[in-house]
This record gives sequence, C-alpha cells and structure tokens, in this order.
Amino acid sequence: SVTCYLEWGLFEYAKRYLNNYLSEFVREDGSIEYRGPEIGQYGRMLTTIAKYYYYTKNYKMLLKHERKISGIVDLLLSLRKEALKLPLEDPSYGMIRGWCEADSWMFKDPYSYNLPYYSNSTEACRGFYDLGRAWIEIGKEISRKELVEKGEELIREADALKKDILLSIERSILYNFDPPHLPGVAGAKEPYDITRKSEPWTKVGIINGRCYCEMLYSGILPKWMVEMIIRYQRKHNGTILGIPAGGGEMHGFTAVGYGYGLLQHDLIREFLLLYYALMAHMYTRGTFTAQEYTNVDRSSQNFGPYCVPSQLTIPILTKWMLVFEEPDAPTVWLAKGVPRFWLEDGKTVSIENAPTKWGRISFKLYSEIRKNKKISGFVEVPETGYDATICIRLRTPTTARIKSVKVNGKNWGEFDPEKKTIYLPAGLQGRVAFEAYY
Repeated sequence: SVTCYLEWGLFEYAKRYLNNYLSEFVREDGSIEYRGPEIGQYGRMLTTIAKYYYYTKNYKMLLKHERKISGIVDLLLSLRKEALKLPLEDPSYGMIRGWCEADSWMFKDPYSYNLPYYSNSTEACRGFYDLGRAWIEIGKEISRKELVEKGEELIREADALKKDILLSIERSILYNFDPPHLPGVAGAKEPYDITRKSEPWTKVGIINGRCYCEMLYSGILPKWMVEMIIRYQRKHNGTILGIPAGGGEMHGFTAVGYGYGLLQHDLIREFLLLYYALMAHMYTRGTFTAQEYTNVDRSSQNFGPYCVPSQLTIPILTKWMLVFEEPDAPTVWLAKGVPRFWLEDGKTVSIENAPTKWGRISFKLYSEIRKNKKISGFVEVPETGYDATICIRLRTPTTARIKSVKVNGKNWGEFDPEKKTIYLPAGLQGRVAFEAYY
C-alpha cells in the first residue's frame, strides 16, 4: 500500500499507513507483530521507508521511528553475521537464513524452514543500499555526523553482501538440467519442480511465488541471471501466462516484484505478458477486484481470497511502465514499457506530475509515425533542475528507425535507434520539447 501511494503521489495516505505500521506492528527490536517472520520483507521495509523519504523529503518520520528502523537493520545484520561463520567453501556462506513465508506458524517444526533463500539476502542488500543513502542525505541535512556514518556503514555492508550473493548464486547454478537452473535456495541440489515431489510445498513450492519475485524486486541480479530464472520457469511450470505460479495457481500477490525485474532489464515482452495476464485473470470481471491467487480455468473452485497486494499490482506496474527509476543509478526511464500500439499514428501517451526521487516529472508523446514519420512531445521537470538522466523510450508499432532528433528546435545527437531511446542529460529545468524523425 505504501509503495503504491508513493508512486502515485498520495503522500498523506503513505504517511498515515507507514506511521501506523511502524507504531503499532513493529517492536523495538525490529521484529513484527505477526504470525511469522518473512525475512525478505524486513529488507523490503527498509527500501519502502527510504522511498518515503526520497519522495516526500519528510525526514522527521524516519527520525521518529529511528530506533525501530535501526532494530530492523540490526535483526538482518545479526542473521548475516551468523551466515559469515560458515566455511568459505559453503555455497550458503554469507546468505541470510530464515523463512520466506509468514505461514511458518502452521507447521510443527517451523525452524526447519529457516533456509538460505536468496530472496532474504537480495532484499536485505537492497534495503541496506536504499536506507544507507537516505541516512547519509538526512545526516548531512541536519548535521548529524553519526547518522552519515551509519549510512556509510550500511552501504559497505550492502557492497559486501552483494558480492557474496552473486558468488553464491554462480556456485549454486545447476548446469546439468535443461535449461540450466538458478535455484532459489543457496546450495540446492535439485530444481524446485523436482524437490516439490518429495518435500512439502512450504519448503520449495513458494519459490516461484515468493522467492524469485523478491529476487527480481531487489534489482541486485544481473540480466543473465534473471533470464536464466525465467527460462527455467517457462519450461517447468513455474509461470502461467507469464505470471509466477505454483501448484497450477497463478500468484498475484507477489507479482509486482517480478514485474520490476522484467522492466529493469528491458524484458518488455515478458513484462507486458505479465501485465495483461494479471488484468485478465487475477482480477474479477466487472468489479476489477483482485485475488491472492487464481486459476486460469474460471470453472475451477481453486481461487484465493481478496488480497490488497494483488489489488495494487496493476497501479504500481502502470506507473513503472510510464516512469521507471533505475535502482542504482540517477536515471529515469519514460515510457519504457508501454505497449507498441499505444504509439500508433494519432495516439498520445502522457502522465502528469509523477513522483520520483529527484522531484515530479511530466511527459507527453504524440505519434504521427505514419502521417508525418515523427513522434513529438515534451518532458517537464522542476525549474530548480532535475538531477537524473532522462531516457525517453519510443516503442513504435512499426519497424521504422529514428534517423534524427531535435530538442528545443536544435539538432540532437544523443539517441539510439536500436534501443528506440532519446537521452537527455541531468540538470534539465522546466519544459523541454523534442521531435524524433523516422
């Protein structure tokens, strides 16, 4: 909910939800008042808290809950410290152990499910990066040296954890399967579809619906790892119509993270399949109400209950397909994931005052791709300047290539015909008009 409200500029709602959550459901030591710990979500909390600061610049909210936020960090660091005691040759060396699903309370021996799921570590790594940068900025703003140092330490922890994650994954890839399998658990000997036959679904069946989604959401994995995950899922029933799945059910409640990873790595075909399949099958017809999970067969009785994370998936993905921020670079993509038919001749694509880390941004594209062989438009940023590179993606429905570009009426050379993208530098102010000729 907080992520969705932030992405759509509903800052007051985000503030109320975040304040309520940290006040009422997080203990002083960082643990949460809930039926079981889902460790990846502890890292996601840190990222969401940092996003709230970047979008609103309301550092008082973070300082109000500084003790609890630090508790979340310490909880993750303590798990990381335990993992660093393992032998260096252990594939799970440095990987945070824990349960990847809050339903652990349902089972007789929940501690047996404390496995080195990669999602625990990738989301913690992302959270350390994002919160660390926020603490540094806030510390400089209010002249608190110890807060800057706390942020710098988190960045160092994130760098070390990322290095261990990527090394562990490379050592755990199962190349003796077709296609090669990137497991969701460090050191796994079998892919999820084989292990599921001998182990409870709770240990491995959730990997598609939870672990892989969080791994992609973290933005930590390089493109080749993401593609390896997707290829195996596609062949071995890990996705249905591009939606992460398990046991014949499509999981909508975690799919937003999956969509993030697809969009990050420019896997637009896969992103759009996920996007439209979710709208067609995860939401009820007529009322557009989302379920936790569902079956393609509408006559089946195997449907989940109403689920807020599922409900908010399409609004979040829609924002990202129009305005997407790179996780580790000051770069914003406009129209990166829009369907090609949105730019058919005579059509317009636009968004107004979309929030980003560097301030609000608006843009408009107008297609005359057949009539006049051009697409024109504008980007509008704050008059005080926009400290991020802007990439404008023009996914046309034709095979025509960009041959020249003008920005504010002058010839512009910063564009890539192969990637259908125009690049505008950081530091722009106000409205900037452009025309792409084909």
